[in-house]
Amino acid sequence: MPLSRHAYRHAIQPSTSSIFDHVWISEDVLKSTFRRYANRQRRYGSNVPGPLEARRRLAKRKNGALAGVGGPGGLDDIACLFGKDGQSHLKWTTAPNYQGDTQSFPFRAPDVPFPFFKSTEEPTSFTPYGWPEIPSEVDTNVQEKYIDDFLKRYRKIDDIRKMITLLDIRLLEAPELSQRIFKCILSHKFDTRSAVADAVTFLDDLSLNIRDAENYAIAVQHLANQGANQHTWNAILGAINRALAIGLVSSRQISSIVKSLSGAQIKLGKWGKQDPTILLGYYRDMWESIGRCDVFGHKHLPTGVSNVFFEALLKIGRHDGTLSLARDIIFATHGTHSKRRFWVPRFIIQWLELSMESTPQSSDYVNELLGHFSRRVVTGHLVSVTESLASLATKEKTALLERWRDCLFKVQSIPNLCESGAWYDLRPFGGLDSNNAMDESTSKFSKSHQILLRLWILRHLRVAVAGCKHWKWQPTDMPMSYLLDFYYHMNNKSGTEHFLTLLTKGIRELDVPRSGLLLSAVQLKTEETMSKTSRKCLESLESSETSIMHFFSDTHAYNATIKYFPLDYDNLLREIDITSEAFIKNSVELATTGDSKNLWVILRLLRSHTPLKISLSMAGLPHAHPRQKALIRWYPELSSPGFPDPRLALEVVNSIAVAFSCSSNLSPRRAFGLVHWIYCFLRRNHAPVEPVFVRSMYHAGVVRYRKAGMKLAPQRFNYILEIVQRFEDPAIVRTVVVPPKFG
Repeated sequence: MPLSRHAYRHAIQPSTSSIFDHVWISEDVLKSTFRRYANRQRRYGSNVPGPLEARRRLAKRKNGALAGVGGPGGLDDIACLFGKDGQSHLKWTTAPNYQGDTQSFPFRAPDVPFPFFKSTEEPTSFTPYGWPEIPSEVDTNVQEKYIDDFLKRYRKIDDIRKMITLLDIRLLEAPELSQRIFKCILSHKFDTRSAVADAVTFLDDLSLNIRDAENYAIAVQHLANQGANQHTWNAILGAINRALAIGLVSSRQISSIVKSLSGAQIKLGKWGKQDPTILLGYYRDMWESIGRCDVFGHKHLPTGVSNVFFEALLKIGRHDGTLSLARDIIFATHGTHSKRRFWVPRFIIQWLELSMESTPQSSDYVNELLGHFSRRVVTGHLVSVTESLASLATKEKTALLERWRDCLFKVQSIPNLCESGAWYDLRPFGGLDSNNAMDESTSKFSKSHQILLRLWILRHLRVAVAGCKHWKWQPTDMPMSYLLDFYYHMNNKSGTEHFLTLLTKGIRELDVPRSGLLLSAVQLKTEETMSKTSRKCLESLESSETSIMHFFSDTHAYNATIKYFPLDYDNLLREIDITSEAFIKNSVELATTGDSKNLWVILRLLRSHTPLKISLSMAGLPHAHPRQKALIRWYPELSSPGFPDPRLALEVVNSIAVAFSCSSNLSPRRAFGLVHWIYCFLRRNHAPVEPVFVRSMYHAGVVRYRKAGMKLAPQRFNYILEIVQRFEDPAIVRTVVVPPKFG
């Protein structure tokens, strides 16, 4: 056999002299080790580079370390299975009698025994590498006690991480434990930067700060209760903003954070006062951080979160920063066709109040807000702002409405707004003292007043569009005409009410600045050109300081408005009792000493008093005969403003005629003219002419002319003599009447 073949044969024979080193691992140790290894291989679902990705890379290195375990040669250090010398992995300790390399396990055992060891047993069953026999189930009560003892002694983040690693605590499955640990950290007084840094580090560590633990809200609540300084607030809110930017803060936590922040008192140095700009800066940073997140941004926020922001901004008060942030939030959370009509009017009113105190940064804030919405939504906001201002009970109500009127003149796209159907959407009356201020389904005004407020808005929009050409048809006239008809049919329940009377009454009940609504109503319904006096009277009648009685005393105003308010004047005069002693005394005194202007008031009263004219027509009827009174029970009619006594009414007219004829302030010609007017008035109303009246006419037309040396025309004397002969006794006529000397 060749030598080479013999050499090969000896080469493949097993060697009996080689020495192999073997390590015996029991089944229990292997099972426990594998379980711990499997628990460490969980993967956190995140695509964000950072601590989670570092943990993922470390897991890959662990898997690669397994390749060296089954290879030839001696067994490597078993700590390589879990990342040798890693600070965030399970730490081992050697047995007391083990004389080995202790540098591989740099961390000492904790002072408190592990909860999975029994304190009564000696740890004798160790492998050469120091692995204890670990039971499969852990005593929860002992673990909780250990955690409590540990947190009382250690509050550093590194110590907490070691404890979580040693006890194999899964914080993802126990968010209440994460909250418990964080509250323990917050129990320190935040008087040092290290304490604040630990809290910030905990919030930034996603393996410690579990999302469901709501630690962000707890941190802000704690700072609000403790009255922390601005430095602490900046650090904590900075961590919160970083979490908001990646969508880790739930909507419930955001609401809680804003509520706690709105009621916090931030210390600004030793003598610092609360500064609203600091809170506004915090709100602005939070809102912008939410906007930078694509997972949970502005469009994903529920309505409740934006409402909390709005409430916090209103709590700050009137400030340019408040209005600016509110506008940004409205643009982000309110769609073009949004039906939320509560917050936009509130911030418009706040801008109106700010503009009355100082000059705001945005001079056209109203149009900036309203330009974001559709025409129907804009109409709803205009109505809501007007109703809110009209319902105020403060002294600034009129000033705010006048400032709002100036804003209505600047509203854009008015012809487009007039085509909106929101002008006719009337809400049910909910009462002025509504419990729910955010209830948008009801109104603080009745439907009649809602129509008037809409007309008030449209009137100002019409002025803005028409300018000086008020007589031309404008886009606002169509909704105004519909609303006027609706208002009349809604309030004319008896069917006898006058349109302008109802409209004037409703405008005065609202007590809003006059807008010329009566003027527009007359123009739309009559389509006639009014005089300057009529326009002025209608505009002034909207104010509660002006009444029909003022117009009645003015001849020009009365003549200009009598055709628009006939029933008002008639009702006004019906309430005057002309047979009362006070009226007789005042009218006689006024007729005797008054000037020509005041005298026409008396004549106008006589001419317009319908019950008086009816009574005068009945004054000539004969009285009942005593025999007729004996046959039936006789009840003489009582005198009242609506039904004056005919005889008393005639006596009042005769007394006024006598006062005219004897007035020293009137010339003979003027006195005779007034008495002659009363004579025509009596004859026109079929009233009897009594001798006392005839004598007053003779005195004014003949006697006073002779005393004054004035020439009396023969025609006038014959006219007076004919009247005297008709109604006076002939004997008295022959005695009293003396022919005048003509020529």
